[in-house]
This record gives sequence, C-alpha cells and structure tokens, in this order.
Amino acid sequence: MKKLNTFTLILFTLILASLSAFGQQDPLYSQYLINPLVINPAYSGLNNNFNVMVGYRTQWTGLDGQPQTFNASAHTSLVNKKVGAGILVTHDQIGNLKTTEANATFAYKLNFEESTFSFGMQAGSSKFCKQLFIAYYFKYRGPGVYRR
Repeated sequence: MKKLNTFTLILFTLILASLSAFGQQDPLYSQYLINPLVINPAYSGLNNNFNVMVGYRTQWTGLDGQPQTFNASAHTSLVNKKVGAGILVTHDQIGNLKTTEANATFAYKLNFEESTFSFGMQAGSSKFCKQLFIAYYFKYRGPGVYRR
C-alpha cells in the first residue's frame, strides 16, 4: 500500500509539472555591452546617474519574417545611492511569433572601499502572440537565388 501511495504521489507530481512546461524563444541580445540591464537587473542604478537606453536589432534584412528586437530601458539610483530601480520594455518578433515584455528592476548596492557589490531582481509581464495565418514561403529560382 505504501508503494502505491508513493507511486501515485510521484505520478501526480510529474503530471502537475508537465502542465506548466513550455518552450521559449528568447530575444537575441548582441548589444548587451551597450545596455547591460537587458541581461542583468543588478545593473540598475550602478553608475549613480539617470540612464535611458533604446536599442534595435534586425537580422537577415530583405527577408520576410526576419528576427527583429527592440528594447528600451531607464534606470537610476535612489536612497542615497544604495538602491537602484528601473524599467525595461522589450519587443521581439521572428516570423509569425511576437513577444512583448515589460519588467521592473530593483538592485541593492553594497559599497566597499574600492568596489561596489550589487545584487538585483526583476519582475514583470510577458505577452506571447502567434499569428497562425501568416506563413512565409520561398521558391527556388536557380543556384543560390531564392525569391518569395
């Protein structure tokens, strides 16, 4: 009887875990050195100034459905330069898939003699949209030439 209860508990846990599992298409950030806030919320307010950054990236121009990523962020230091807060908005599109995210970032800074240690967190909302009736097709028109 104990083995049956253990088996039932494990099976129930696996079923619940599989209900919330899904795959993601994360935006590609190649300019993260220019705007570190897109990958690290601990950067909020790190340089003790008010910062606003806007970035746009597209790949494979000339093809329909090419990956496009837009992000905008703003962050600053608060509370005697010990706390950082910011916002981050990202829109990513590849083919018929669109993802829009809005996040708030928070960081706490520990200042030492010659360095600063910062740790942060990020919370937000994400909207995923799949346009089912848009399809991209390409026709072969000779060696190395593809046309829509």
